[in-house]
Amino acid sequence: MDADIVSVMHVAPRMNKDLMTRITSPGLKSLGNNIHEIWKILTMPGKFNGVYLEDLIPRIKHSTRNQEWAKYLSVRYGGS
Repeated sequence: MDADIVSVMHVAPRMNKDLMTRITSPGLKSLGNNIHEIWKILTMPGKFNGVYLEDLIPRIKHSTRNQEWAKYLSVRYGGS
């Protein structure tokens, strides 16, 4: 891919506690309470952004051409 710079955005449902708060590495547990906090520390500044799907739903609803998909996300994960 010949990329010189890579940034990652991790999108996950806020209520998926098994995903967000299960830190299996003892060495990483002291770095944060969830995977977004930990990955932000492990990566270069500005190269990782962890966001919750519920926070993106309003933007998706206003910007997508596929309103059925936006409605599905809103019903499944909540959001305004």
